[in-house]
Amino acid sequence: MTEHSGTTDEAVLIERALAQDDDAFGELVKRYEKSLYNIVFGVVNDVEVAQDVTQETFLRAYQFLGKYRKGFRFSTWLFRIGVNLGISRLRRHRLENDTFSTHGIAHHGLLRTGSFADPADEAMQKERAQEVVRGMGELSERYRTVLLMRYKDGLSCREIGQELGISANSVSIVLHRSKMKLKEFLSEAGGEGK
Repeated sequence: MTEHSGTTDEAVLIERALAQDDDAFGELVKRYEKSLYNIVFGVVNDVEVAQDVTQETFLRAYQFLGKYRKGFRFSTWLFRIGVNLGISRLRRHRLENDTFSTHGIAHHGLLRTGSFADPADEAMQKERAQEVVRGMGELSERYRTVLLMRYKDGLSCREIGQELGISANSVSIVLHRSKMKLKEFLSEAGGEGK
């Protein structure tokens, strides 16, 4: 099993992994980790995000290994999962920026004040920030804590996970759900832009 690039060897590893052999899947991880990371980094252009997406890709691949079609190269299937997750992460990041930065959570605390050319813009900014604060009050403590740690304190999912004693993947899930809940509240309150 020391052969590093034989397709027969890979097919055997995949069969063993399908039979719940974690060592076989671990060997596949070792084999493709660097290549996958480099491909994902090319999509997201951020070291920490690329590491998170690489880890998430292997989790997904393990979870959906039964859907892998043997006629295709495993690496192609794996890299496609990684690229899709990387693109999805970029979309979420844009959503985060659109939803939160405009409302003053990211980098500036909850109620951002600044110099606005038009007093109406400042009033609208304060109103939006207050709607976000009200929305945050509607969230469970867990959701609120994760959102504040991410956007007010600027912590990564990995750092939040370390603080709360949960995995970075669990933080991503909680973060996604809390953003959707907050977005829902803001939509109902009529306080969210597009």
